[in-house]
Amino acid sequence: MRIQVKSCFSYEKRRYTGFPIIVASHWRGQQQAYSPDDVDFIAAYIARHDAWYLIPMEALGNLKNIRLYSTGRTLKRPGRRFECFREAWHLLKDENREPVVEGTVSLPGESSSPPGQQNL
Repeated sequence: MRIQVKSCFSYEKRRYTGFPIIVASHWRGQQQAYSPDDVDFIAAYIARHDAWYLIPMEALGNLKNIRLYSTGRTLKRPGRRFECFREAWHLLKDENREPVVEGTVSLPGESSSPPGQQNL
């Protein structure tokens, strides 16, 4: 299982702006979206609220930047779709999970990690 850990230690600059997380790698001055071939999950930590998000790569698509709204407010913003992955530690325990589409969690079905990769 391959996990890329990201974090945000800043405050929301304005109310309802969320917390920015870059879900891409930097290569030669450019951001390149992670691929499901490279990473299985993004583990994002929002320090201000001591909140973790375990987001499967399939839920991100080709996004390079996301905003997480961990304040508990009900918003109609795009980042709200990741709330279902807040504290979703159970996803790491299931080696047979199926791909996730648009923030819905479905389990059983996928193969385990390739040789040389550690399973958690």
